[in-house]
Order: sequence, then C-alpha cells, then structure tokens
Amino acid sequence: MLLDYYSKYQNVASNTNEEYYDIQFIAALALYQQSDFNRAIDLLLSFPQKSPYYYLAQYLVGTAYASGQNLDMAADVFTKLIQGKAVPVDIYSRSLYKLAIINYQREAYLSAIEYLNMIPQNYYRYDKVLNVLAWSFFMFEKTRTDIPEERDYSQAKYFARQLIDNYYASEHRMEAESLLGYIYQMENNPNLALGLYRDVYQSKASRKKVDSFLEERDQLQQLYGQAKKIEEEALRKNNAEAYIQATDVAKNLEENLYKLDLSEASPVGSEISNEVYGVINQLNRVLVLKEKARASGNKAAIAKADSLIIRLSAALDYVPEDYLRYASSYNLFDAYPVARKVAEYDFQKRKTQQLRQAISQELSLIDDRVTSLQQQVERAKLKGDYIRVATLEQKISKLKEIRKKNDQLYASTFELNIGQPYPEFDQWGDFGAFGVIDVNFGQRSRLQHRMGDLSALYNSVNKAVGKRRAGVEDKLKKIEAEIRFMTMKARMAERVRQRAERERSFRESYFDKRTSEFEEK
Repeated sequence: MLLDYYSKYQNVASNTNEEYYDIQFIAALALYQQSDFNRAIDLLLSFPQKSPYYYLAQYLVGTAYASGQNLDMAADVFTKLIQGKAVPVDIYSRSLYKLAIINYQREAYLSAIEYLNMIPQNYYRYDKVLNVLAWSFFMFEKTRTDIPEERDYSQAKYFARQLIDNYYASEHRMEAESLLGYIYQMENNPNLALGLYRDVYQSKASRKKVDSFLEERDQLQQLYGQAKKIEEEALRKNNAEAYIQATDVAKNLEENLYKLDLSEASPVGSEISNEVYGVINQLNRVLVLKEKARASGNKAAIAKADSLIIRLSAALDYVPEDYLRYASSYNLFDAYPVARKVAEYDFQKRKTQQLRQAISQELSLIDDRVTSLQQQVERAKLKGDYIRVATLEQKISKLKEIRKKNDQLYASTFELNIGQPYPEFDQWGDFGAFGVIDVNFGQRSRLQHRMGDLSALYNSVNKAVGKRRAGVEDKLKKIEAEIRFMTMKARMAERVRQRAERERSFRESYFDKRTSEFEEK
C-alpha cells in the first residue's frame, strides 16, 4: 500500500519539496524490506551527498549488494565509507563489521580480524565483533595446518570467553559457548565441553518454561481486568454482594501477579536455588569419595570426607526456611536471557497478530453495518421519510469515525514488529544437544579404545610370559634329563664298584678258607 501511494506521489512530486527525500528514503526502506534490492538500490543511489540520508543510504546499498551475494561491489561501497572523513561513527563501525563478514565468507580470516580490530570497543554491538573474532581465529587455526597438535586456539578461546563474561544477555552467547565447547572437546577436555554444551541446550529447553510463564501472566492479567470490570459494574448497580466477590477475586489475582512479577524481577530465587543445588552436588561428590576411601582403607581420607560432610550439611541447615520458599520463584529471565528474548518476541508477535485479526474483524463488521445502513437510507429516501434518513446518516457518520480510529489502530500494529531477534536460536540449541551426545559417545569410544589397548597390552604380556615360561620349562627339562643321566651314570658306577667289591671280598674269603691246601707237607 505504501509503495502504491509512493508511485502516485512521484507523478506530482519534485525534488525541491522539503519532504521529497524523506518520502524517497521511506520508499527505499519498504523496497529493501521486501527484498526488492534492485529498485531499492536505484532509489538509495539517488540521494545527494549533502542529504542527511546519504551515508545511511550508501550503507544500505552495500548491505543490499551483500544480501544479493555481490560481495565485490559491496566491499567497494563499505571501503569508501570507512575512508570517508565525514562518515558518522556508527556507520563507520558498521561498515568495518560488514567488511569483516565479507572477508570471513571469502575465508580471508586474517583480513577479517584486521577489520574487526579497527572497530572501537564502545561500539554498541561489540558482542557481535567478539563473536566474529573468536570464529575468525578458530577458522584460521583450523585451516592453517592439518596437524591438530600444532593448532593454537588460545585467541579464539579468549574472545569467546570475553563475550560470555561481559555480554551475558547477548544472543551470540550461544554461538560462543558452542565454539568454546567444541574447542575443549578437541583438546580432550570433556568436562568443560559438556558444561558448555549443556548450557546451550538448556537455553533452548527452557524456552517452553518461559512461554508458559508469559501465557500464565497474560491470562492472569486478562482475568484481573475482567474482575475489575465486574467490580465497577457492581458498584454502579449498587450490588454489594457482587462487588465483594469481584473485589476478593481481583485481590487474589493481584497477589498472584505480584508473585510472578517478583520472580521475574528478582534473581533471589535463582541465586538460592543455584547455591542449594551446588552444595548438594558437592555433598554427593564427597559421599562418593568417602566410599572410595573406605574401599581402599584410607582412614585419613575418610576422616577428611566426614569433616567436609559435616560442614556442607551445616551450610544447608544455615539457609533459613523463609529463604527457601523463594527458591520456587526461579528467575528464568536471568538464567536464560536468550530464551527470554526469543520467547518474548514470539509472544508479542502472537499477541499482535491476535490484535490485528480482532481489529480486522471489527472493521469488517463496521463495513457490513455501514452498507446495511446505506441501503436503509436509500429505502427511507424512496419513502420520503427524511427524519429516518437523518437518523441513519448520523449512525453512519459515527460508525465511520469508529472505523477511522480502528483503521489507525490497525496501522499502528505494524509498527510493533521489531524483527526476529535471533533466528539461529533453535539451530544452536540443537548443536548443544548434539555436542552433549557426541562428547558422551566420544568418552565411551575413548574408553573402548583404552580398554582395547589394555587388552592388547595384556595379551602381549601374556604372550611374552608364555614364551618365557616355555623357555624356562625347556631348560628345566634339559636339566632334569641331565640330572637323570648323571644319576643313572652314578648308579651304574656304584653298581660296578659294588660288584668289584663283592668279587674282591669273595676272593679274599675263598682263599682265606683254603689256605691248608697250600701248606707244605
């Protein structure tokens, strides 16, 4: 519709009119939003250099070229902008960022880093700069060498950590955490990788909780509004019973709304929950260590574990019960800021669509009513009932005034669209879930490889022991055979000696007994 009015305006407009370039710029923005980049570029290039829209128009021209993947022409436009002396600071920083993105797409990562380092740190979206710096250093190291051990991801980790620590509510936090988790996983640090991947995945998983919170608060506000209307109506009609009931309902609803607003505004619930859960987790780890110490018979470790258990239990007992009830009011908006942005955008978008639909239906009803009244006016004129004609025309006039107001309200609903805050939300949330699974399977695979290596080592040791044992047994057999041979030889020698001894003894005893035979006679 706006472009239709603009085409009609062109027939009568002149560039000497004061509002000419204002309307020209609005029309160019409309074409740009519709992705009609060719017509948008034609309009944007028509602004003279003295126009207050000139530098912004040039920036949009470069962005339109980049959106159409005409990177060379886009780079030329942005290069001229960063070289201009009168370029506004915001346009200068944006142009540097766009040049960095173009070089990143061209895989010229060092050039991208050079442009990013030129952006001042007070740039209002410096979180985007840190994100691209982290990814540029990561991709540079990844493509620099094929040997993983020679890659140095310290710069990528530094900038990713800067984004996470200094821009808590940035939607690019999910990308930085995913990148950092991936680096830790490659560096064989699965515990840190799992923690980061879980944060990314839980941000997406908490989306439903935030949606439920927003829907619950919206329903309570609607019920509260209805209760207040009933209260006012009962007061006008002097219905005391209905007034008291409506007042009680409104009071209860107001208390519930206050509790929801308190849980949204205050981080007390989330802080207490984090502290309590942290102490409980530490207590569980100490109990596990105590069981291991008991199994190994380490009395010193058992005593130290008992001391820690007593202190951690005392810390839990120290938390007052009045504080614990606040733990149920968990602040999802502080815990998961990216999920909050996305959920609030979708919620406001649904509410705007519902409002737009309701206004559109109201406009249709008014048009139908006006058409019906106009037909009644025509019939009244034919009958000559001019009093009725006047009455009907007054009704038509009032309906047209109401329609005009609704039409203005309908047009204002289009101003509520602020653009999707983070279209990659689901993509990075799924990456976090995949990362958790991949790390767990990687741990299992490494454990299997380790068990396989141990098994191979065990088999090789058994094989070596078997060979050694066979050699020893062979030597033992040879020694035993030699011993048997020597024993047999000794026995044979003993037998020969005994036989000789018997023969000598026989001879001596025989001749001793027959000595008279040799006596002389």
